Amino acid sequence: MFVDSCEIKEGKVNLGGHQWLFNVQLEPTSVPAICLRHDVDGCVWQARTTTSEKADWPCQHVGTFLAFGYVQASKTQKKFTVCAPDLSYVAVCEATRHIYLYRQPSTISTELRNRRTGEHVAHVAKQQLVSLDSTSEVLGVHASNHVLYVLTSDMLYTLQADTSFTSVKVKRVHVSPSPPVGKLPFTPNGSHTSEEDINNYSTASEDQDHK
Repeated sequence: MFVDSCEIKEGKVNLGGHQWLFNVQLEPTSVPAICLRHDVDGCVWQARTTTSEKADWPCQHVGTFLAFGYVQASKTQKKFTVCAPDLSYVAVCEATRHIYLYRQPSTISTELRNRRTGEHVAHVAKQQLVSLDSTSEVLGVHASNHVLYVLTSDMLYTLQADTSFTSVKVKRVHVSPSPPVGKLPFTPNGSHTSEEDINNYSTASEDQDHK
């Protein structure tokens, strides 16, 4: 179901054997796109407004994560799957500790050949495994174009890759306990309620690198 101007429209499509993998908000003004498994790949589809009542699939193919359909199937402990709005990477987050990052293929400047076929390799897709230093359960994940945010019960982690994608810098911020009932750490306009609140909800950050 979606809203077109002031009219609510409903429709159904048959996904058949195409497994749903995750949703992603690509554009602030559009409904979330969906990633479906097509053979071994993950294809991202964005719903578009159509004036034709005969349109069986009013969605536009906007991106593909090569072999991701096959890769994610092996992650039996996955809890969250997200990708960047620009589709530059996709991440699989387990319930605790482990986060798998998969980058889109990028051009390489050095000479590289396939050992089996001898063919020249022009693009390489990199993947990285990040192990958090906390065994707390992961409560939520959010992906932006450049940073992946991971929330646990006691930490907020930010994961950011360098420009060459050879390492991932991990920053962590201690999450304060929930505020007492009836008391908020911030006023509606965003300012702290008192100096006492500032002390009660202070944070500390630390950096960590992962290759």
